[in-house]
Amino acid sequence: MKWIALFSVIVFCGVFFAVYGFNLSQPQAIQLEPPYAFVPNDVQSELLSLTFVFVFSALFFGFSAPLALGIEAAKFASLYSAGSVDATYLAFALPQVIVALSATYLGQGLLKDYQGDGRWKQYAQKSAMLLILALVVWVAVFFGRRLV
Repeated sequence: MKWIALFSVIVFCGVFFAVYGFNLSQPQAIQLEPPYAFVPNDVQSELLSLTFVFVFSALFFGFSAPLALGIEAAKFASLYSAGSVDATYLAFALPQVIVALSATYLGQGLLKDYQGDGRWKQYAQKSAMLLILALVVWVAVFFGRRLV
């Protein structure tokens, strides 16, 4: 499970720097859009983004978290390199990584339960605590970055 989370963060960083570097080398930056309705700096869009990461990361028992974070990294990099958002907007990546970690805990707990391990409740509790932490961090980032 820890390897999935670590690999997800590596994929996030790799995709972010690949798209950012590509956009810096081009005269016209490309705008990559996520597969859901998204407007930067909108509360509903940001919550939808967190929901997308959680649901998509929970697919296949948490093994799709790298793909979900890769999609979000492409979104962040294209918005930032095109000048659509400022640097403080990139702080929204932290709650998304925590949400993906929460979903992988939940998915791995379900997989272990299907295998007869019977520790699903422990994984679900860790997942719920991480999800609450992600929402607290998201609120702090959403309202705190206006003060910076």
